[in-house]
Amino acid sequence: MALTFRRDYPIMLGPDLGVIADIACVELALIITVEDDVALKRMSPAELEHEAIAKAALEDAEWLMLNLWYRDVMERMDGCLIQIDRAIMRAREAFE
Repeated sequence: MALTFRRDYPIMLGPDLGVIADIACVELALIITVEDDVALKRMSPAELEHEAIAKAALEDAEWLMLNLWYRDVMERMDGCLIQIDRAIMRAREAFE
C-alpha cells in the first residue's frame, strides 16, 4: 500500500474540537508531531489543556501518535527515521 503523508493536516474530532496535525498519514491513522520545547514553555494553561483534550480525543478516535522533538529531528535524523518506520509498522499491524 502506498502511503501519503500530509503536512499541517486538519482533523476534526467533534463539533468544537479540531487539531492541525504536523504530519498525518490518513491511510494508517498516524500522526507525527514535532515538538519544540521552547514553544511548549510559552503555552498558556488554556493551550496546554486544549492539547491534552485533543490528544485524548485522537487516542479515542484510534489515531496513533508519534511525538518527536525538534532538536532530535535536526541533530539525530537517523534515529527519528527509525522511530517513524517503527510507528508505520505498528500502525499497519493495527489494520490487520
